[in-house]
Amino acid sequence: MHFMLKNDFARYYLPEINNIVGKPWTLRVMLELRRDKKTRYNDLLKTLDGISTSTLTTTLKNLQAASFVDKESFGKKPPFKVGYSLTEKGFDFLIAFYPLLKWANKKQEVVNKI
Repeated sequence: MHFMLKNDFARYYLPEINNIVGKPWTLRVMLELRRDKKTRYNDLLKTLDGISTSTLTTTLKNLQAASFVDKESFGKKPPFKVGYSLTEKGFDFLIAFYPLLKWANKKQEVVNKI
């Protein structure tokens, strides 16, 4: 099945989308951030089993640069606490991505039955 999007949309935007979410851990970090309003760095590190501190730091910075994640400092005196949260753009992306996750889950169920 072949289809084309208006103005060859895919050719222009897919590399950009892949650059943001095609990296290991990006989607898992976003899925964890959707759970709470603010998530602390160490809580993410504990929840994302197997991620290194440098990978988590880089992933969060990339998501901030893409405006998918906000970083907020809070507390009255140093050391300030830092919390991460999804932006509206980040939530919108996950909503758009959800059907693909459902499709992958359905395919995995078929593979598991074999």
